[in-house]
Amino acid sequence: KRFLDGFALQSLALWEGFGKLFQEAGFRAFERIDMTEATKKSSRIMWRRAFLFTLILPFFYLFGNRKIVLGWHTGIAQWKALKKGLWRYGIFYAEK
Repeated sequence: KRFLDGFALQSLALWEGFGKLFQEAGFRAFERIDMTEATKKSSRIMWRRAFLFTLILPFFYLFGNRKIVLGWHTGIAQWKALKKGLWRYGIFYAEK
């Protein structure tokens, strides 16, 4: 769960579990669209940039600028998890 620190995730609910969450909140006509394939290219770009960033990371530590360093590992972890199918990206639509 440590790699989630850099992500803006509100929930770790399963893909199938979102429908139940929406129903409990009073929504109906729930629909979900899997956008995982559409995000793979940008996820891989983030991975490459994060990987390259690891080469200059020691310099940021050396000069004491630790704020820049906080989220570098999320770019690497995101691509690895996406490749392994550990999560999906989706658009969720529901009416209230």
